[in-house]
Parts: sequence; C-alpha cells; structure tokens
Amino acid sequence: MKTLTIAVCSAMEPGTSWAHGINTIKMADGFAKAGHKVHLVTRPGLNGMTSMLDLARYYGISASITWHPLFVPTLGFSFQYFERWFAKKASRVISKLNPDFLYARNYWCPVDCAKNGIASVAESHASVGTTHDNFMYMISGQKYSCFKGIVTIANSLKDYYQSCGIDADKVLVLPDSVDLEMFSPDTQVPSPYPESESKKPIVLYSGHLYDYKGIPTVLEAAKKLTEFQFYLLGGWDEDIERHRKFTIDKQIDNVTFLGLKTYSDVPPYLWHADLLLLPPSLNHPSAQWTSPVKLGEYMASKTPIIASDIPALKHWVDESHVEFFQADNSDSLASSIRSLFYDKRKMLDISDNAFNFSKTLTYTSRAQKILEYFN
Repeated sequence: MKTLTIAVCSAMEPGTSWAHGINTIKMADGFAKAGHKVHLVTRPGLNGMTSMLDLARYYGISASITWHPLFVPTLGFSFQYFERWFAKKASRVISKLNPDFLYARNYWCPVDCAKNGIASVAESHASVGTTHDNFMYMISGQKYSCFKGIVTIANSLKDYYQSCGIDADKVLVLPDSVDLEMFSPDTQVPSPYPESESKKPIVLYSGHLYDYKGIPTVLEAAKKLTEFQFYLLGGWDEDIERHRKFTIDKQIDNVTFLGLKTYSDVPPYLWHADLLLLPPSLNHPSAQWTSPVKLGEYMASKTPIIASDIPALKHWVDESHVEFFQADNSDSLASSIRSLFYDKRKMLDISDNAFNFSKTLTYTSRAQKILEYFN
C-alpha cells in the first residue's frame, strides 16, 4: 500500500479518560505505524498537555504524528451545537491539509469533508435508537461519493444504522483494538501494588465504575472472597465515593480503590494482578454491542480474564480466551474466581490463547483493514 496523508479528527481532549479519546489517539498511531503521514485534529489537551511529546508520553505513542489542537468554547452550548461548531473549524483545517483520507470520531466533519472531495470515514458507536440531528446528518453522508462509510463495533449497530438509511456495504464492523507494545508484559517493571496488601491473590478491575459496568456484582463477590484482595482502577471521584461507602456499610475490607491513573501507567497493574475482571451487566442495552477497550488490553497482558456472559463479549471471545460467569450474579463470579485461580493449568491456557488472539487486534491492523475495506 502506498504512503497516504491521513487526517484523524475528533472533538476529544487529549488526556481524557473516556474510551473514545483513547481510541482516537491510538487509531492515529495505528495509521502512522502502518507507514502513513498522519495529522491529528482535536481540541487542546487537558492538564497542561500542549505538545505531541506530551501526548506520546501519556498514550505510549511511538510513531510520528502532527497535532493540530483547535480551541472551541463549550460553555453554554448544547452537545449538538458544539459538535457542529467544532466540525466547521476542523473541516477548514483538514481541507487546507488536503489529505488522501479522513478518519473521524465526529458526526459532522466526515460529511463536510466529503462534500469538499476528501475521502472520509466516520467511526460511530451510537447506540440503537439514536435519532438526534448529529447522528442523522452522519447517516445522510452516503449521498456524497467521497463519504465512504462508517466503522462500528457490533452487527446490531450495523443493522440499526442500515435501518436509518445507510447501505449495508458502507458499514464495517471491527472490534476495538490494543497497543501490543504497550500492554504486553514487561517482567522488568516492578509491581505497583502496595506491599502491605500484596499477600493475598490480586483481582483487578480496570475502567469506569458505573453500575452497568458490573461494579455492584464485583463488590458483592469480594465480600464472599476474603482470601482475595480486590482492586478497582479508574472511576470518577463521585463513583469511587459511592462504592467506597457501600464497602464500609457492608463491612467489605478487601477492596482498594486506586482512582484514575495516567493511561501509560495502567499496564503494570494488569501484569502484576492474578486475575482480571470484565463484568458488564446484562441489564443495560450496551450488553448487546459493547466492545470494551480493556478486553484487548487485558488479553495482551497475559493475565487470565473472568468475564460476564453478555452477548457482546461472547461475539468476540469464547471459553478458550476467558472464563465466563453469569452476568449480575455475584455467586457465579465468586465461584469463577475461586475455581480459576486454583486451576493453574487452565489459567495458563486461557492467558496464552487470549494473548495470541490479541495479536490480531492491533491498531495498525485495524487501520489497514479500514483502508482496505473502503479502498
């Protein structure tokens, strides 16, 4: 494949802990590692992040990327108006760059750039039932020949987008990806866990602490498994405090909340855990289509995974990659943790199979698949 000039665009702020922000930066890195010249167009970074060197340190980026931070005020504006305003500004910048291809996590920008003759693809994980104007504007983009289509993460989302008016062959379904270089285990890196708490086997959950992520089930299982130490990495302050209060009220003393960490600081927590939890609830619509970023990161870490048996996860992995438990059932989760931890042969098999599968989920591979599919 010849070297292309590619623009990657999103209204995200580098440094955010939202998954779509991580995906945007890592997809830019994936296109660059595939040998292309990449321009990244986003809002300015958070917490003093002002240069591409800052982004590289935070996200573990090794490829060369040119960053174009665009300031767009957000205070007092609706989501729809803000998205449109950012896209107008971004489209002008991208048109001047005149790339061969645009990949955008934005509803408006890929359509506007397609109008200007730039081959454009949108990535959207908009849920089934989405009908707001921004989403429908993206769907309408197919009337322009340079709007190549949409990338999404589940067949159920593809079916919904098709029902809204886009042709089936313009929607590509791919799982979320992983940076193997960043998440493959490094035995030279010391454990980040406190020595005073490392006597027990470590069970780790990494991600946001919303209830639909399965956190209540994890806490209830922890109460049943006093011989294990549970760590929850991530979460907003209000969610941490809410769950911490629950553990105090229920006298659960084997749970530690680690809070948010810099993205590049996450891998050692995965490497030095004994088991990793991926426990999304079945009682949420996303159970039908989620493709968690952490799934690939978990698999690359070579630490065995215990996951809830929701349809979305079972679409991408099977019992050879993870140990499934019944979603929202703390007894089932507790039983799975105990049985897997004491079956060392099975732990090794699961971790090896998952690691091998993660090799097919790199951002570089995903970037190449997008370019090949949309030609």
